[in-house]
Amino acid sequence: SGSWDNTGGLVGRVSNYAHLTLSNCFFSGANGRPYGPSCEVDKYVVSTNVKSATEEQFANGMVAYTMNKYSNSLFRQKIGTDKFPVFYGPEIYYNQVNCTESNYTNATEPNYDHQLENEVCVFCGTDFHHHVYDKNGVCTCGSVTHAHVYDENEVCQCGVTCPGEDADGDGFIEIGAAEQLCKFIASVNHSTPFRDANAILIADIVYNKDLLNNDYELNNSDFKTFNPLGSFNGIFDGDGHTIYGLYNPRGNTVDATFVITLENNGIIRNLNLADSYVSGLYTAGGIVADCKGRIEKCSFDGFVYSNGDQAEVGGLVGTSTGTASIIDCYSL
Repeated sequence: SGSWDNTGGLVGRVSNYAHLTLSNCFFSGANGRPYGPSCEVDKYVVSTNVKSATEEQFANGMVAYTMNKYSNSLFRQKIGTDKFPVFYGPEIYYNQVNCTESNYTNATEPNYDHQLENEVCVFCGTDFHHHVYDKNGVCTCGSVTHAHVYDENEVCQCGVTCPGEDADGDGFIEIGAAEQLCKFIASVNHSTPFRDANAILIADIVYNKDLLNNDYELNNSDFKTFNPLGSFNGIFDGDGHTIYGLYNPRGNTVDATFVITLENNGIIRNLNLADSYVSGLYTAGGIVADCKGRIEKCSFDGFVYSNGDQAEVGGLVGTSTGTASIIDCYSL
């Protein structure tokens, strides 16, 4: 406390002839004033990252983290124990502490995990139960859709193609060849229940060979066109394998190499796409055009293009219109 003109959280009175520099300082109290509000004093003071903070902000790590970020400070703080920054102890990070909340933490790695109870996240409410229908349209949870009856070409009389077989019963359809991949995509694109289907690669797949040269230009125009997944809400696990030579020159308004819309529960993980090409009219993505779900430990090496006036183009994703997560990925 003191006279109004000569009271501040850091400096009380600043002379009208002073040359004061304040840098990387926090304080509390003084009605948020770093120095006394004497007449025209601002022209004598240079301030950089000087802020008022509450006791909670001092205690939760915000102050220490910000001071370290804006300088070479070495403040430490054990969140939950130290009420103020100290010069010893664990470092402070700003990471996700669950699927929806970011905060200051001593954890070195962000936590993106959902906490599930009965397959529903207690934080964001996402239902993670994926219906995995067998070829007869029955899910392991007992849910039954249309009981498909397939002919010798594995096509039902309703027009739905069998998505493939889950040979080991783990809930994932095994895909090890281009024909199996196309069969799975055709089934998902033409049957709503199969949009929740899960699949896993068991081998690398070459859809087109030597699609691009070293300058990412097409070697020729005589390649098989690849039709991506339209709307996908299941899990596609690449298991570390690579799909080569996906070629999608259709130029639709929203298009991608692999999935046009990855829905909220959709997950693509451990998948590499290489030597691949996609062209869009508006939104174009190397892996996904519109991402609402989760992409983890994936890579794209190829060419992405859009000729729209307001194009949305990304090496991994063209646009995100939901609560998406892209983790541990890269694009060339």
